[in-house]
Amino acid sequence: MGAGASRSGRATTAVLISILLLAALLRLLGLDNGLPHVVGVDEGFEVHRALRLGAGELDLDRSGKGGFFYLLFVEYGIYFVWLLLTGQVASTTEFARGFVADPTPFWMIGRFTHALLGILTVYWTFRLGRRMYGERIGLFGAAVLAVSPIHVSRSQHIGVDIPMLLLVLLVLELAHRWSDPRETPRPLLLGAAFGSAVMTKIVAIAAVVPIALANWIRHREGSLAERLAGRKILLAYVVAALVFMVGNPAFVVNMGDFFREVLTDILGVGADVESSGGSTEAVPNLWLYYGNVLVADLGFALTGLALAGVALGLLRRRPADLLLAGTAACFYLLIAGAQTSHLFYPRYAIPLLPPLALLAGGLLDAVVRRLPAADRLGGWILAGAALLLLLPPALHAGSWSLRQTREDSRAVARAWFERHAEPGSTVFLVGNPVVDTAPNLTLPLRNTDANLDALIEQLGTDEPAKAATLEWRKEKPGVAFDLRTVRHYEPNRSLDDYLAEGVRYLVLDEDHFGRERLARDRKHATDVLASRARLADACRSDPRVERVLAIDPDRQGLTGPAIEVFALRAGG
Repeated sequence: MGAGASRSGRATTAVLISILLLAALLRLLGLDNGLPHVVGVDEGFEVHRALRLGAGELDLDRSGKGGFFYLLFVEYGIYFVWLLLTGQVASTTEFARGFVADPTPFWMIGRFTHALLGILTVYWTFRLGRRMYGERIGLFGAAVLAVSPIHVSRSQHIGVDIPMLLLVLLVLELAHRWSDPRETPRPLLLGAAFGSAVMTKIVAIAAVVPIALANWIRHREGSLAERLAGRKILLAYVVAALVFMVGNPAFVVNMGDFFREVLTDILGVGADVESSGGSTEAVPNLWLYYGNVLVADLGFALTGLALAGVALGLLRRRPADLLLAGTAACFYLLIAGAQTSHLFYPRYAIPLLPPLALLAGGLLDAVVRRLPAADRLGGWILAGAALLLLLPPALHAGSWSLRQTREDSRAVARAWFERHAEPGSTVFLVGNPVVDTAPNLTLPLRNTDANLDALIEQLGTDEPAKAATLEWRKEKPGVAFDLRTVRHYEPNRSLDDYLAEGVRYLVLDEDHFGRERLARDRKHATDVLASRARLADACRSDPRVERVLAIDPDRQGLTGPAIEVFALRAGG
C-alpha cells in the first residue's frame, strides 16, 4: 500500500512538472516579440501607471481595473536600485530618460512577471482540482489551462486578466475551505483575496457567488441570517471592500462616473451615447459570441464535455460542483449579459476556463471509473482521452507561440520608411501620437520635433509627466516624419482631403482597414467603418495613388497584421 502510494505520488509529480514545463514553454517563447516598438493593446496602461506611481502621480482615471501595476511598481523600484548601485543611473530622472530611450527592459520585466503568473494559474488550477476532486482531475484541469490558446496569448502580454484569474482561484480555494464545517474559516485572507481580485478587474465581483454559496453550505443547518450574513462572512466582505477602496482610490474619487459606466455596460442605461466612440448599433448576441469563443479556444468536444460537466455538477450538488458551476455561471452572466456595443473581447472568457476544465475533468473521470478495466487502466484511459481532447488547442497555442518568435510586420514597415521615405514626409496613421508604440499608432514611427512641441504645449500643465517624456523623446535617434493621425473611433476624411493637406503616405493595416474586419466590426460607429471602407477603396483604385509597400505576414514569415503603404501624388 505504501509503495503504491509512493509510486502514484511520484507519477503525479512527474506529470505536473511536465504540464508546468509545457505551460512555461508556450508562455515564454517569443516573449520579446516586437520590442521595443510593438507592444500589446493594453500593456502600456499598467507599465505607465507603475512608472507614474514612482514619479508620485496616482492614476485617478481608471477605476475598473489595474491592481497589477502595484507589483510592477515594486519590481521597477528594485530595478532602479540595482541600476543605481551598479552606477548605470545616478538619479530618478536618468532612470526615466532610460525608459524613453529604450523601454525594452521595463517591458521584459512586466512580461516575464505576467507569464510567471500565468504559469502559476496553471499550478493553482491543479491545486484547486486536487483539493476538490483528486489529483487526476487536478492534472486534467491544469493541462487544459496550460494549452488554452487564449490563456497562452494573454499570459505573454502585460494585462490584468491573468492576475485577476490567479486571485479568483485563490478565492475559490478559500471558499471551498469555508464550505467545510470541519475547517477553520479565514475571513481576513478571503476578504483580502476577494478585494484584490476586484481591484485588479471589476468583473471579479462575480467571485462573490462562490463565497456566498460556501457560507450557505457551511451553515446549512443554521439560521437563515447565519447562512446569508454571519459575523465572519461579513468581516470578509468588509475587508474586501477596504482592500478594494484603498487599492483603487479612483473608485472613491469617481464613484458617480463608475456607477454610471456600470449601468451603461451591464444594464444598457444610456447606451445610446457611447463615450468612447463605440457603435450605437444593437449589441451583438454575446451569449453566442462567448460560446463561440470557448469552442474556438478549447475545441467543440472539450467545450461540450465542460457543459455536460456543469450539468452533472448541478445534479450531484456537491460543494465543489456548486462552487465551480456558480462561478462559471456568474462570470458568463456578467460578460455575456453586457449591454454595451464595444466591450467584448475573447480574453473576457478567461475566468471561465478553470471551473469548466475541472468540471469537464470530473465528468470524464466519472465515466472512466465506470469502465470494466477502470481499476487497472483507468489512469491510462483518462490520460489518452485527455491527449485527444487537448491536441487541437495545444497545436493552436503552439502555432501562436512560434509565430511570436518572428519579426513583426509593423517593425518591418517602420524599417522600410526609414530606408526609403524622405525624412519629414507627411504620413497618415491611425492612433494617438502621444504614445509612439504600435498599436497605439498603426506604425511606430518617430514624430517630428515640431509636432512633439505642439503636443507638449497641448498637454500643458495638466499632464507634466507626459510632457516631460515627449521632451526626452526628441533626443531619440531615428528618422522623423510629420505624423497626421486620427483616433481609432473617429471617421476618416476623404482621399481628396488628405491630398489637399499634403499627406505623402497613407498607411492602411488589416486591423483597421481589412475588408473582413470592416464587414464584421461591431465596436465602432457605422460612419467610422464606412469612412474607412471608402478610403481603402480610393487608395486601391485612384490613379493619384500608388501602392509602394505590401506586407503579408503569412507569406513572408512574419507576425502582426497585413500592412499596405500608399504614396499620394497630387495631380495624378
